Amino acid sequence: MKKFFSLGLVLLALSGAVYAQSFNGGGYSGPSLETITIADLVDVSPNEYVIVIGYLEQQRTPGRFVFADGTVDDGNYVSVIARIDGPAWVNLEVDDGTAVLLYGIILKSEYGTEILVERVGLPVEEE
Repeated sequence: MKKFFSLGLVLLALSGAVYAQSFNGGGYSGPSLETITIADLVDVSPNEYVIVIGYLEQQRTPGRFVFADGTVDDGNYVSVIARIDGPAWVNLEVDDGTAVLLYGIILKSEYGTEILVERVGLPVEEE
């Protein structure tokens, strides 16, 4: 009986360790979307997902913002329109001096390139 009790304790401890490991140290390690610059958006196909980091410099109309990341192309400062609706904000408040990460879909038309933003976040600081 004592052996079964000891075996039961060992199995319980191992199952707890496996359960804890699934929450500590696990995660995804495969390929993911790379952060790109505004100048790189020229090479991105319509309806492709992108991640960009920069600043919402100005609100043009409700839900439309001028987004820039400091990119200069041929001596010109480059910016793009970011369309951001309410749910994409996720209770986040920013101003023109706050760096933001935008995750969205590229839209292209005769008027230029826009990002239809699905999620606004704060970039993670690299250590």
